Formats: sequence, structure tokens, C-alpha cells
Amino acid sequence: FADVTSTKVFDIFMVFLFALVYDTLGFHFIEKTRTWNHNQIRRPQATVKKSFGMGSSSTTAADDSNVEDTEGDSSWPSSLIGRNISYEVPLKRKTTGINIRKMIRKMTVKLAGKKVTASVSDEDAEQGNSITLLDHVDVHFRRGRMTCLMGTSGAGKTTLLDVMSGYKTGGTISGEILIDGRAKDPATWKKISGYAEQQDILNPYLSVLETLRFTANCRLPKNTNKEQVIQRVIKLMNLEDWSDHIIGREKDGEGLPKHARKRVTIAVSLVSLPKILFLDEPTTGLGTNAAALVMNAVRQATDVMGLITVATIHQPSKTIFDAFDDVLLLTKGGRMTYMGESGSPLLDYFGNLAEKSLPEQCNPADFCLSVLDEMTPQDAQSAFDRSDLSSALVKSIDDEMEKGRSSAPPSIESKGPNNPFTEIWLLTKRHTIVQWRNPSYCFMRIASSIVMSLFLGVLFFGDKSQLQGAVFSIGAIFFLVFVLVIPMQATVVPLVEDRAVLYRETVSGCYSRISYGIGQLIADQTFHIVNCLLMFICFYFLVGFKLGGGEIWYFILMVYLSNWVIQSMGQLYALATPNEESANGLGGLSVMLSVILMGFLINYAAMPSGWQWAYWANLFHYILQGLVTNELAGNDYHLNISKVLEGVNVDQMFAFDGGNKNQTEQLSSIFALVSEIPDGTNPDSGKLPSLINCTLSKGCFADAEETLSAGFIDCYLFSGFRSDPPCNEEFNAVMETVNMTEVTKCFLEDTTGMEGQLMKDILAPVPQIMEPFIMPLEESMTPWSVHRQLFPGGTQDQSIPEEEKDGSLDLVLCLAGALLPQDAKNEIMNIANDLFGIAGFIFDVVDKGINIPGELILYVFGWAEYNDTEGFVAPFKWYYCMFSVAIFLIAIEIFKLIAVRFIVWTKR
Repeated sequence: FADVTSTKVFDIFMVFLFALVYDTLGFHFIEKTRTWNHNQIRRPQATVKKSFGMGSSSTTAADDSNVEDTEGDSSWPSSLIGRNISYEVPLKRKTTGINIRKMIRKMTVKLAGKKVTASVSDEDAEQGNSITLLDHVDVHFRRGRMTCLMGTSGAGKTTLLDVMSGYKTGGTISGEILIDGRAKDPATWKKISGYAEQQDILNPYLSVLETLRFTANCRLPKNTNKEQVIQRVIKLMNLEDWSDHIIGREKDGEGLPKHARKRVTIAVSLVSLPKILFLDEPTTGLGTNAAALVMNAVRQATDVMGLITVATIHQPSKTIFDAFDDVLLLTKGGRMTYMGESGSPLLDYFGNLAEKSLPEQCNPADFCLSVLDEMTPQDAQSAFDRSDLSSALVKSIDDEMEKGRSSAPPSIESKGPNNPFTEIWLLTKRHTIVQWRNPSYCFMRIASSIVMSLFLGVLFFGDKSQLQGAVFSIGAIFFLVFVLVIPMQATVVPLVEDRAVLYRETVSGCYSRISYGIGQLIADQTFHIVNCLLMFICFYFLVGFKLGGGEIWYFILMVYLSNWVIQSMGQLYALATPNEESANGLGGLSVMLSVILMGFLINYAAMPSGWQWAYWANLFHYILQGLVTNELAGNDYHLNISKVLEGVNVDQMFAFDGGNKNQTEQLSSIFALVSEIPDGTNPDSGKLPSLINCTLSKGCFADAEETLSAGFIDCYLFSGFRSDPPCNEEFNAVMETVNMTEVTKCFLEDTTGMEGQLMKDILAPVPQIMEPFIMPLEESMTPWSVHRQLFPGGTQDQSIPEEEKDGSLDLVLCLAGALLPQDAKNEIMNIANDLFGIAGFIFDVVDKGINIPGELILYVFGWAEYNDTEGFVAPFKWYYCMFSVAIFLIAIEIFKLIAVRFIVWTKR
């Protein structure tokens, strides 16, 4: 796998191998998990040793005496009337051509077997901009009687039930809803009515008794003996054997059986002592015996509590059908075809309508529906309008309205029994219990925090005094932020599931949505604190962070706020999106973008200008910056250069001998030449750099056998009869600027060399660390000894032998002085001195290392600043990072309350 192609093929093979292994393990554990969890899948029924009071202060046992009615006269109301009820919904503009979406929806509904509340034919839809789901329906329900609401498919049974109960808020509703002949008061309607939905919307982590206690404390007046009411309802619903059982998640096969769930759903409505009870298909999904058990309990509650009970039933059995006192039949389009007593009046009417009697062993409900199927909706409606039953119904409604004008209804308190603080306390207690009993929510986030904190602690364990320790610290904090994301994902599923309970309870008047949001916020704090402390204990000391009190408290506070705000972000997604898939997808996308733009993987300065706003609007940026600043600021991190340069001959590298003898000899010769040059006299040295570059590039002094004077002459003046000197042109350009008087002196006077004292003065400030490279000052300070010590690759006296120290050398040196500007020799010597100083500093750094302040590292990420008085400082962790996280937290909590209050993912 030495070449690139083989490596890529190997990587593809390994990815395929991992996918194959995971799929094989998945197939293997399909059967294993079914065997392991067989009993749980069948139905585990968990009980609690003691059901929490959920705020109830009364523990008095129930007796057989009637519970005192605290909401007016126990005989009121005697009737519920719907007069001329119509309901229309607007139509969307019809598109031409094949409606693929409509076809798919119809197929999906048929395959799923779902109930359609109302439908309309294409011919009806083309008649106008709206469709009629209820068409001038008159109903009269009486106290102590059960009314069965039946009809063909799409007749609008549930629609009528929702309109009468006040649950239907969309569309256009016309007509009157009367209680004892008087218009119902919306302010008090929730206190006298109860609605049991078709789906059993219950909190799966509470027991039956806890569920009823919570509802009683939310809806019953304070002067009511709540425990007595609860025990009475339990007895009426035959739930004595199930009172301490956890309700459980129905879709997972946990907890109560279906018939017990349905009775709990009805009991939740009964525990508020309603006057009117609406039931939406209470027998759906139940067998014959279970359905009979539920309806017998409803029959018993209706008789004992004197309820007006209205229930929609889809094809009831004969036993269940006979339990009803009255029947209301609808046909397609919401047209009323019968309203009256069950039994003989019903059978006689449909027998006359079909001109045949009820066959033997035939279900009366099936017989009536079969008659309606043989008639058009318009004919069935017209037949009832012409019948005596319709006239009697209209007369009874008029009589009730006349009676209502002469009597006043009892006084009912419109306000709820609890103030907002009581509601918040009840919800906080319930949320705490639910979270504690939910292992996927409680255990998962605590266990993941412990395991991941320990893993990161072991992974990034080590000495934090080295520069690698700073890198480890940043990496550990970076991945710690990812650990905080796990609770955010875990909180989505239970909250999405609990939304249905929230909608049901707020619509029924148990509490306000704001109280729900605040109660959940308070209940979460205990888990935030526990989670924060566990992460601190398992992570902080193991990684080896600072042990100062200020740093420890800052870390704990920031991790606590981070736990809080990130989980609140997940809750916001759960409340603001239609389902858990959307919430998790949005959460994952936001986390991915936040990590990319938090300033760690991509520095702020390197971000495209169009995306820099996301850096400042990024919650994770402030969390990471605050925690990293808390750890790095004030620390110095040691960089050991010797380990980095291990195996490199640093002495040789900085002694100008990198293995190039020619270069060493050139530098050696030039330095020896410069040391002998007198003060320069050239007034214009602008062309001198070209001459120097040419000298070095042409190797003018590279020949070790050639004397210095000979090299000078060959390079600049004369190299033979057939070729020009290599740098003659540059030399002539310099000669044009020289003082010719000084040049003439070179041919008339002798020059002297540089004395040893001058070299002592120049080399005096050289750092002591360069002592191995220079001779002691007590020795003879000749240029050759200096040259030999500075450039060990060179040889003594190869360039200027003693025998050549004559007039020719003096001439060359004199000409060099004429070429160089004034003080050139001193500048060259200063450069050499600075070079020795730099080399000494580098040797010192290599030997001892260097300390890098943590603020400098933060400055690289843009998390620190520099000023002239203090240098690099990082003052942002409190007033900037912590404050920003707090602002994010407040904003998210406000958006959560807005989502709880205004966003409803259900249709009525």
C-alpha cells in the first residue's frame, strides 16, 4: 500500500467491511432482542410502592355517599341543545390535471386504515369555495341519558362532537348551542364539560392514581374533597386493581391493557365532576368484551353522576348499542337522518323507511346503517324532516328555549381553582417525577455525561505545562461541548410525545401553557446541577486543569449554563417543529454549523466575510471561548525546541558550515578581506550591492589554491587575454562613483592593516554562549585566528599568506577602501556582532526552550487582545462569554414560552 491508488482501494474496502459487519450484527440481534425482551414486549406492568400525592392534601378514603357538587345545582343542566348547527370549511383552489398528491394521500389513508372525519365528493367541491360538513343539524341531549352518535363513513360524527364540545375552532360554525334553553357561556363551559378523545392521551410515566390526582388538583375547587372524588371515580370505572400501575407507553406494549387505558382516559374527564361528557369512539380498538367493560363503566357513571353523555360509535355490537338511551344518525354531508330514542322507536322508523322489519339475529345498528346506504343523503334527510320525530324534536327544543327564558342558570366561577404559582408547583412536581422515571431521558444523559467525561479525561490526561498541554486543553474542552449535545437530542423525543398531553390538558382548562413551560424549566434545574457536578468531577481533575478557586467556579458555572441552554435549544426544536424527526434533524444541522463556525476549526479572520456574522451569533463560540480562556489565560506553556530538532547538528548549522566548503571559504575570505580594509571613501554606494552579488554568484574567491589578491584581480580587473573578468562590468560601474583622488593615493601611498585591538573592541559584546566559537581574548587577535574560529570549514592563511603581505595586497585593500562607503567596515562588523547575538539567542532557545503565554495562543484564535501596557490579555471570559451565554439562555427560554403558547401541531 505504498502508492496512492492502493491506499484508496484499501480505504473503500474497509468502509464496505464495516458496513457488512454492522448489518450482520443487526440481523443477528433482531432475534436476540426479541428473545431477551419477550416479556417486556408482551406487556410489563410496573407498579409504584407509593403514588405521589401530586399536591393533594387529602387522604380521606372514599365512601358510598354522594360527593358534594360544588359547581351549582346538582340537577343542572337538564339538557344540551344544538339548534340549526352548520359547519363549513374553505376549499383550497382546485388544480387541473392529475393530482398526484391527492392520489397518494388516498392510498396512504386506505392502507393505514385511518378514520376520515368528513369527506366530500368532487361534484360537491366544484359547487363553491367551501364544503359543508354539517347541514342544519338539530340535537337534544338530556341529563342521565346516553346518546349514541352514529353515521355512515364521512358523515361528520366527530365533527359534530367537536363543534358541540367547543373543540372545533377552524372553519365557519353557525347555529346555537344551548344549555337548558340558554346560550352556553364560553367562560364556564370547560368547567361543566369533559371530553375523552379517541386516542388515549396519557402521560406514560405516572400511575393511574397520580394521573387522577394531578387532574383533580388542577380542576377541582379547593373546598372539594379531592381524594374522595378520585376514589369514587376509580370505583365507577372499575380501576381499583390498576390504581398503582404505571400507565406505560402503549406503542411499546408497556403498562396497562387497552381497555384499562380507555377507562383511565374517561376517568380523567370524570374526575373534574363534569355535567356533560363527550366520548369520541370509546370502543375503537377494543374487543367485544373489553368494549362492553368500558361502556358498562360509562353507563354506571352516567346514572350515578347524572351526566349528559354523548358518544360517537362506529358499528357497535348489539350489547353496546342497547346500552344507549338515544340515537343520533348522520349521513354523508352532515345531514341528520334520525334523532330520538333507541329501541322500538328507532326500529319502527327505519323499518317503515325500508319497508321491511329487522331481520332475526341482526344487529340494530347494522340494520339502520344498511338502510341509509341504500338511500341518497338528500332523500334520507328529507324523509326525517317530514317525519313526526322531527316535529317532536323541534317542539322539545322550543319548549326548552322557552323554559330557559323564564329561569336563570346557577352561578359558576369562571376562573380556575389555582393561581399561576400553584399551577407551576404542580407541573414542576409532575415533570420531576416523569423525568426520574424515564430512563431514556434521565439515565441516558447522566450516563453519557459520566462515560464521555471519563473518556475525555483519560484521553487528554497529561502534563499541561508543555505547549502540547495547551493543545490538549483546547481539544478536551472542544469535545466536552459535544458531550453537552447528547442531552439536547435526548430531550426531543419525550417532549414531542408529551405535547399531545399538553394540548389536551390546556384545552380542558387544567393549566396555562406558560405555567407548563415554567414548570418544565424549574424541574430541569435539578438534573442540570447533577449533570454539571458529575461532569466536573469526572473530567476536570483528570484532565489536569487549574486548581484555583476562581477557575473551578467559573468552569462549574459555565458548564451548568451550557447544560441548561443547549438542552433548552433541543426543547425549543421539539416545540416548534411538527415531529421528532424534524426536531432531531434541525438540531443536528444547527450543531454542525455551530461547530464549523465557532472559531476553532476555522479562525474568524479566515472566514468568508459573508459568514462572519454567524461567528458572533454562535452560542458554541462563547461557550468554547469562555472555557478555553478560563484555562489558558495566565498560564505559560513551555516549548522544548531540542525535542523538535532532535537529530539535527545545531552547532554546525549556525557556524556557517552546512556542508558547502565553497560557501564557507567565500565567507571566510570576505571576512578576512574586510578586516584589513581601511575606512571607505566612496560617496555613492548605490551600485555596490550589484558588485557584491556578482562576487558571490561567480565564486570569485572559491578557489582555495588562489591567493586573495589574485582572486580580487581575476574577478574585477583582469582575467586573461581572451575573456573579461566576471564582475568587470559591475566593478567599472562602481568605479564611476568613487573618489578618484583616493584611488590615486592607492598607487602612491602604503596602507596598513587592522590592528588586533580593533577586533577586541568588535568582539567584546559577543554573548558568552559563543565562547566555543571564538578564541580567548588573551590570544593574538589576528584576522586569521578570528577567521579560523568563526568558520571552521576554512583554513588559516589560505587567502592572505604572509609572503603576500606586500605592496600588491596593500594596493588591493586600498582600492577596496575606495570602493566602500564611509564606515562600511564598522557596519559589516556590527552585522557580524548581531549575527553572533542571534546565534547565541537561538542556541539558548534550543538549549533551554521557550515559554509561550496562554494569552498569545488565545490571540491566535481571536480570543485575546494586545495593548502596549499589558501586552497580550484575555479579559473576555466574564463580561463577554458568560454574559453572552446568559443572553442566549434568556432568549431561548422566551422563544420556548412563545412556542408553548402559540404553536399547536394538531388540527381541530
